[in-house]
Amino acid sequence: MRLLIAAVFLASVGCGGGPSGASNPSGQDPAERGHELYSEGKFDAAQRELEGVVASNPKSTLARRLLGRIYLLKGRHREASQQFLSYVTLVRTEQVPVDVTTVQDLFWAFYRMDDYNQAAKAAAMLDDSVLSTKYAEMARRGPAYTSEWRDTLCTLPFLVSNPMIRGNGFEGNFTYDLGAGEIVLSREFAKGARVRVAGVPSPGFERVEQGIVESLDLPALRVRNVPVVVNPDQMGVDGVLGVGFLSHFQVTIDHRRSRVVLRPPGSPPREGESLPLYFAGDRTLLAPARIDGIDTFVIVNPTARGVRFVPSQAMLIEKSRRTPASPSLEKVELGSMTVKIESQDTEKFPPGLDVAYGFTVGGMLGEGAFRSKSVTFDFKAMRITVE
Repeated sequence: MRLLIAAVFLASVGCGGGPSGASNPSGQDPAERGHELYSEGKFDAAQRELEGVVASNPKSTLARRLLGRIYLLKGRHREASQQFLSYVTLVRTEQVPVDVTTVQDLFWAFYRMDDYNQAAKAAAMLDDSVLSTKYAEMARRGPAYTSEWRDTLCTLPFLVSNPMIRGNGFEGNFTYDLGAGEIVLSREFAKGARVRVAGVPSPGFERVEQGIVESLDLPALRVRNVPVVVNPDQMGVDGVLGVGFLSHFQVTIDHRRSRVVLRPPGSPPREGESLPLYFAGDRTLLAPARIDGIDTFVIVNPTARGVRFVPSQAMLIEKSRRTPASPSLEKVELGSMTVKIESQDTEKFPPGLDVAYGFTVGGMLGEGAFRSKSVTFDFKAMRITVE
C-alpha cells in the first residue's frame, strides 16, 4: 500500500508560514534556516532550530510542517502528529488550502501508531475512500497487530518453501521484502484464507484490493487483526511480509544463516555497529552514509536480491557537480563498512525516492552488501545494527 509520495515536499514546504519569530544574527529567517538544515540532511540541527521557532512563534506553519516531518523520520509518531494537527488547525483558521503532503504525513503518523480510527479520517481528508474504509473497519475490529508470543523469538528461513505461516488457518509459502509496505497476498491465497475485503477500488482506478486477516500464525507467534493488500498478478509465492508487518518487531535479516528472526519490540539491542534508523513513507528505511566523501542517506534493504549497491540519479548529478573531472561514484561507507560501487546504473533504484522527501538519498544497499552479515532493525529504538 502506498499513498502519494511526497515528491513535491521540498518545493511546497517553503510556501507560506508567515513570520517565524526573531531572526538569527545572520539575518536569515530561523524557519528558513531550519528548512535549509533539513534539506542538507542535518536533522538534529534542524530540529533544534525549528523547536525554537515553534516555541517563540506557535503560528509558524512552515516550522510545524518541517518539525513534524523530522519527528516522523525519527519514529516519534505522536509528536509528529501533534505538529501536523497544529498545522492543519492553523491553516484552516487562516482559510487557506491544507497542504496535501502534510496531511499524507499525518496519515503516516497515525498509521504507524496503529491508530486506524484517526488514520481513516486522514485518508478521508485525502479523498481516499478505499483506505478510509479499510482503516475504519480495522479500528472497528479492535487493536491491530495484537501479538501472542509462545517463545522469546520467531525464526524463519528466507523462503518458507514448506508452509510455516498460516493466514486465518490457511497455510502458505511466504517470503520477506523490506522494500514492500503492508503484507501482500496472492489472490488465490486470499481466497483460500477467506480474507475479509475492506476497500475495493472503483472500476478503472489503479489500486489493488485492500483486506484484513483475522489471524496470522508463524512459528512461536500469532498476530491478530492484520491489514493486507491482495495482488491480482502472479507472485510466485502466496505472500510477502513487508515493512508494515515487520516494523512491529525487532527484526534481524541474518545472511550468515539464511534466516529472519523476529523478536518482541523493546528486546535488548543486538551486538554490533549501531547506526540511526530513519523511516520515510510506508517502507523506506534509511541510514546516514557517505558516498565518495559526500554526506547523504542510503536505503538499507538487505532483502533486495541481486543488488549490492545501486546509486540514485540525484547522487550521480551531485558527484558530477562537485568533481566534473571524475564524476563516477567509487565507494559508499555505512559506518565502518565500505562497499565498492561497481556500476553507475540507476535502474534498480526506486523511482523518485532520491528527492522525494526533501533531502538527497544517495542510493540503496541491497542483499549483496550484507552477504556475510546480519542486519537488525529496531523500530522502537530507531537503530540499525550490523553484525
